[in-house]
Amino acid sequence: MRVFASILGAFILAVSLVAPSSAASEGSVAVMLHICPENIRSQADFDALGGFLQKVLACPVITRVGDEGPAGSVSAANQNFDFAVQGGNGPARTIADAKFMAAKLCESDLDTDVNGDGKKSADTCVDISHYVYSGIPKGNVKVTERTPPSGFQFGSLEFSPAALDNNNDADTLRRVGNGVIELDTTRDKDDSVMLHVYNFRAGATMHGGGHAGAGQQPARPKKAGPSKVRTLTVKLEEEKNSGVTGTAVLNDNGNGTTTVRVQIQGGNLNIPRPEHLHDGTCKGTVPSVRYPLEDVVGGKAESIVPASLDQLLSEKLFINVHTKVSKVYTLSPVIACGDLAAPKALPSTGAGELSGGASGAALAGLGAVGLLLAAGGALVLRARRS
Repeated sequence: MRVFASILGAFILAVSLVAPSSAASEGSVAVMLHICPENIRSQADFDALGGFLQKVLACPVITRVGDEGPAGSVSAANQNFDFAVQGGNGPARTIADAKFMAAKLCESDLDTDVNGDGKKSADTCVDISHYVYSGIPKGNVKVTERTPPSGFQFGSLEFSPAALDNNNDADTLRRVGNGVIELDTTRDKDDSVMLHVYNFRAGATMHGGGHAGAGQQPARPKKAGPSKVRTLTVKLEEEKNSGVTGTAVLNDNGNGTTTVRVQIQGGNLNIPRPEHLHDGTCKGTVPSVRYPLEDVVGGKAESIVPASLDQLLSEKLFINVHTKVSKVYTLSPVIACGDLAAPKALPSTGAGELSGGASGAALAGLGAVGLLLAAGGALVLRARRS
């Protein structure tokens, strides 16, 4: 409990350093945007993650292109998005008018070994960067997520818990729904309100019961029937001198699903190894999980993914295997990785085992205060390369 209180207090202190108001009649609104993994499809899914910290650590912070968070901190990869903040009848301010505040929280800040590796590291950090809108007239304030990151939509809203003196941000909320947050900032004691906005995958059920609206990217459709590529073999290359290699064989089931069979060699095969399909490539960042897979046990695993093989190839994914299963498994190093790549040519039958995939490079920055209390295999963070 003391560790939890320490982490909570330090986190709130870190994210509460918003710009002070320029006058008693004005205040600041800060927005920290998080994107949640594929399995968070509704408010019920989101609430099932647990409390405030579980949600923060399950859904990494995302910042705009060109706004780099602190090096080595775990976050989502950059994407452009926009929030408008309007106080009373004043002009709406876009994110271009806000001040970007790069920030992180590390084990060394907390004097706590969060991920249980025996160290209190200054390199094990989570990104808590945010955007501050200053000089907002106090009173009725409307915050609108005008442009979500590509493939996402407004999902839910959280406030930092009232664990410190004068933090009563939650008291300012009037209503929220469909990407619009209405506040009464006269209720705030310290003239600064921090909003934790959570985005779900487009097409998911949003807070307030809405769904993806106009201008938002719809959920990717599932393709029925057999794929052009029926079978794909991906070579899993060793990462971080782990001594672990393997293969992943993907078989299209002809009904909009794909069976993924993974086999690895090397290392201690008695240790369950978590594995996932991620967006991107082994040489890129480590984003939220696109499709969770069954743990590798005894060197083998078999999973069924709710997408055709053609769809998986079109989504540009990679598969990686981690060291071990634990509450901080996503922070444990990647020991094997391979990219899904379509073969250069297809036989006329569209059948047969076709080899694809490429070797991955070592992924940097996997380690974070990030999943101390995160629950389950879907809680995966994207680590920015240091």
